[in-house]
Amino acid sequence: MVGIPAYRNRYLLSLGFNVPWAAVANLDYTQKIAEENKLKWAELSFPWPFGKVADFDQSVGQKVDVIVAELNVTVHLPMAPIYIDEGFAEIMAALEYARIHGANQVVVHCADHERGWMGRRVVSNLTEAEIQEKALANLEKIILDPRYANITIGIENMAGDGVPEFAKTPEGFACLFKKDANRTVGWCLDIAHATNAGIDVMALLEKYGEYLVEVHLADTKVVNGPDKHCALGKGKANLIAILSEVKRFDVPIIIEVDKNDFVPSHKWLMENIDNI
Repeated sequence: MVGIPAYRNRYLLSLGFNVPWAAVANLDYTQKIAEENKLKWAELSFPWPFGKVADFDQSVGQKVDVIVAELNVTVHLPMAPIYIDEGFAEIMAALEYARIHGANQVVVHCADHERGWMGRRVVSNLTEAEIQEKALANLEKIILDPRYANITIGIENMAGDGVPEFAKTPEGFACLFKKDANRTVGWCLDIAHATNAGIDVMALLEKYGEYLVEVHLADTKVVNGPDKHCALGKGKANLIAILSEVKRFDVPIIIEVDKNDFVPSHKWLMENIDNI
């Protein structure tokens, strides 16, 4: 399962399906793609700032509902700073929108992106230990909220300058993982982020693979630096080994590369699919 990003208005829609193929499309074209390729998963992402649910174009929202009606839906929540009240409120607004749209699972982050939130870096007097404590406490509020009991939660490993170290590896948030009849909370593996952060993906899959709920597929040319995804096979990620391992798990795999990198990424997949 890989992804088709589709851009229109304020939505980014990635459709994950069971054949290795990727293309850029708008929502008018996406339904045709869904029908022809036997899609299994759709990923919805929202831009920064998410704002109020009512601000979204309802006609676009209705079209999204039609497209994903027969699919499993995963929602990539905003990379707002979950450790401050304003950021947590934005994440909760997006989470409620995900629930309304029938999301099967969501992906959340322990910190904001290195490029900042709402056009600026968050300036906080909190220590990293205090940020971790606050982030995990707010994540636990989401986990314990009965409104979202039926939604699987994936916590994504992050990367980049200024991102707290605990957010770069599942070791920093694995205390929240659980899988039982009432709730599934697990790991969203971002391969580019993991490579950038220098973490041992294979060892962590061995340790936390039972909690893997989603994979974001991209490559990166950077290690221990800015978070910059690149086309598959053009960076430092050990993609074939990692994908060969994650295929054991029944989780959606969403391609996350810039639109100009989709053609070479597709070519790489076609050339290497027999080795995965």
